[in-house]
Amino acid sequence: MPFFRPNWRRFDIVSRSTAQGFAHFAQAGRKLRNVCALAVLVALLAPLGLLTLLTPELFWGCASSLPSEPAKGIEADAVISSSHSWYVFRFNDLRYLQMPAQPEAWNEAALQPQEKWLEISSPGGAFRPVQAVEGILGDFYLLDAAQGRLCLYDTGAQLLSTFPLPQELQPFTPGRMEVFRGADGGFTFVDYFAGEAWQYADRQGSEGSPDWVLRNRAKLPLGIQSCVQEPGHSSLNCVLPEGPVRLDASLNRIEVHMMPPARNGTRMFWDTSASAWVLEANAPDPQGGILFRFWPSQHQLETAERLSP
Repeated sequence: MPFFRPNWRRFDIVSRSTAQGFAHFAQAGRKLRNVCALAVLVALLAPLGLLTLLTPELFWGCASSLPSEPAKGIEADAVISSSHSWYVFRFNDLRYLQMPAQPEAWNEAALQPQEKWLEISSPGGAFRPVQAVEGILGDFYLLDAAQGRLCLYDTGAQLLSTFPLPQELQPFTPGRMEVFRGADGGFTFVDYFAGEAWQYADRQGSEGSPDWVLRNRAKLPLGIQSCVQEPGHSSLNCVLPEGPVRLDASLNRIEVHMMPPARNGTRMFWDTSASAWVLEANAPDPQGGILFRFWPSQHQLETAERLSP
């Protein structure tokens, strides 16, 4: 099952239309008032030669109210598993890397050079990938927002076929909607703005057929956003205003202890300091060690090189 994230940087304007976006504006107003109050204090103390009373701690205390810096590491938009390897994507550049499940391969020297990243095979016409979805037998899908279609690639990242998204969900709006792999080879489409999800059975006919069979439509918890999937699972890991939440394949809430064990040494956990889900991948060999940690909401990947003690 897939672990992926959309290319949010292109569609930040969409998220600003949500309730969370308005909350950000309200917080910005409070920060502005804090800055204005500090400016008035400086103006009053300057003529008296008392600026030394404004200690560095005062300024740092003001700055601490700003959003925390994202995790330092390698820029990446999506990371998905494929057989015994991993794919790392940069959608803006239409590039990808295929990495082995070996800790010594996950270092900045291998990931940073632009020339090491390979070009994603284009299906033709306008092409703007915004999500990556794990398929079966090592294949994977890319969601093309430009033409509202899924593009199927084999284990060598060669294009196999394309097919349009369900007509009911057209036009597809990235940032507002995401697609996930569901149970039994189906797909789950999540609409954050409407707070709904559509679950479609596997397509009828041959690979690449545009036929979809709707089998479930469900309301989602209020304020849900930023869903991700752990490799090998059809459940969702999402964020609510009050904190993290998990949904099973039927979109019912489940507790953490009800989740099945991680596959291939991977696990999803909630990073309280970043208020975000994190994917941690380990080598198949129990003694092999960690490969990487990926923060999808921050588009950052930390390699084994950084995480090793």
